[in-house]
Amino acid sequence: MLHREAAGMRIEQATITDFEAILGVDQLVTGDDRRSNYLHKAISAGYCWTALTGETTTGFAVVEPWFFDQWFLSLVVVRPEHRRKGVAKALILHVESICSTPKLFSSTNTSNAAMRRVLETCGFVRSGRIENLDPGDPEIIYFKLVQHPD
Repeated sequence: MLHREAAGMRIEQATITDFEAILGVDQLVTGDDRRSNYLHKAISAGYCWTALTGETTTGFAVVEPWFFDQWFLSLVVVRPEHRRKGVAKALILHVESICSTPKLFSSTNTSNAAMRRVLETCGFVRSGRIENLDPGDPEIIYFKLVQHPD
């Protein structure tokens, strides 16, 4: 399902035919395929969106809709050579535009300055902190009220 198109990039709900391309982007970033099952389940359940430039998968986002009955943006991954070109922001704004709950949450490690910056640029505010997920690198929780026109 096509939802948003800008500057040659489009955001679509991922289908199982996108799995290999999405896993490829994830492997470029993580160096392994440890999230393979997670990504397959997210795509199959309809909770993954992909950013495409032409036929190239430039990034993807995954939502978990059961975080205290709110949506939680759990992953935003962008192909390294497409970073700082608005892909993450487009994915986040797309998820916000279709979010079916009044609040949207996300998180990132303290060390991930780029993700902190894009979340804050998109209007998210800090909402808390979780220690001990990654030793020495606390997780910062972000939150945004989602307002959809009636």
